[in-house]
Parts: sequence; structure tokens; C-alpha cells
Amino acid sequence: MKTIVYIFFSLILTNFVYAQNNLFLGIDDVIISQQNTQQIKVKLKVTGATVGEYLSYKTEINQNVITLSACYFMIDAAAITYFDNDFYIDIPVAPNNYSLKVNVYYSSNETTCNYSNLDDTATLNFSTPIEGTISLNTSENQTKIPQVSLYPNPVSNLLKYKTSFKTTEINIYDSSGKKITNITKPKENQIDVSQYPAGNYHIEFIGDKNKYRNKFIIRK
Repeated sequence: MKTIVYIFFSLILTNFVYAQNNLFLGIDDVIISQQNTQQIKVKLKVTGATVGEYLSYKTEINQNVITLSACYFMIDAAAITYFDNDFYIDIPVAPNNYSLKVNVYYSSNETTCNYSNLDDTATLNFSTPIEGTISLNTSENQTKIPQVSLYPNPVSNLLKYKTSFKTTEINIYDSSGKKITNITKPKENQIDVSQYPAGNYHIEFIGDKNKYRNKFIIRK
């Protein structure tokens, strides 16, 4: 099931937080409910800062960690797209505590997805059996998008940043999702990225119960 709504750029894009933060996709909410003793339903609400449609998904269960990876076909156009999709995931029968990690990816291929372009992620803890629903927007795990600015972007040497919260950790990921830099207790508002090859990267800021991820480009 998929719901796609297009709202054109001239209406609201100037006030759209994902567009302001250069994200193609942002997770709005994750809602979990119990279908039966062996299955949960995950309702995933995502907003895209351009035109797109839901493409595919995959799930992985490693002990008590469930990973849901959803992929969306996106094109560069002046519009906003809202996605509302349901995913059904089989789980063991016995009551247990779980962590659901949701990753959203974008693809420029309208038929297949290689799950390499990660745009946003969120984690929601729950216990089975579930009574009613559990929502990311009403839990302590809610992921909010704070105010962060990156400049220059594209960058060749020093990537500078400003955040609206105290940052305790910074991670940089390459286009495959591999973490290539981890900075704890950063003291300067800039990062030397001159040692990395040209390409697309993600940077993640963590601190004060906030988590922010954005894209940047290195050009030589």
C-alpha cells in the first residue's frame, strides 16, 4: 500500500525542514502495532524534498534487533512527496524486548534499489505483546531535526559547521554507509576532509538527545 501526495514547490518548500537541511528523505513517524502473536505492523511515514515514489523494502532480524530498510525512487524536481507505507514483519512468538531500526534510502533507479544511499534513520524500542500502538513521535526515542548548517558545501578542505545544540560526537559516512570518521567531544567547528576522495558523504551530529544527519560533497 502506498500513498503519494505532491505539493508544488511554490506553496511550501521554503518552509520545509528537510529541504532546508538538504535531505531527500526524512522520517516523520514510525508506528508499531501487533497483528498477531507472530507478526507486527510497522507504519512508516516519510517526507521527501522532491518527487518520488516508494520502491521496495527488506528486513533483517539479528537477535533482538529488527532492521527495516525502505527504499524510495526519487528524482530532482520541485515538489514535496509524502509517503505512508505499512510493513508486516514476522517475529518470534515468545514475549521479548526489541529494538526496531528503520533506515530510509533513495534510489535514482526506478526499478531496483541497492540500498546504498542512506538518507535518514530512527530507532524505536518496544516489547511484545504490544498493547495498542507505539509511536516514534510519542516515545523518548523521537528523532528531531535540529538546526545545523554546513559550509562550504561542496567542500575541498575544511568543512565548517554550526549547530543549535551541544555536539558530543560526530560521524562521517561514505556513500556505501561505511563509517570513516568518528570524533568524540569535538572542540572546533570545522573538520579537515582533504584526505578523502571526491564524492558524496553523510555527516552525523549527536548530542543533547538530538541526532542530525546531512549530506555533503567533496570536490577536488
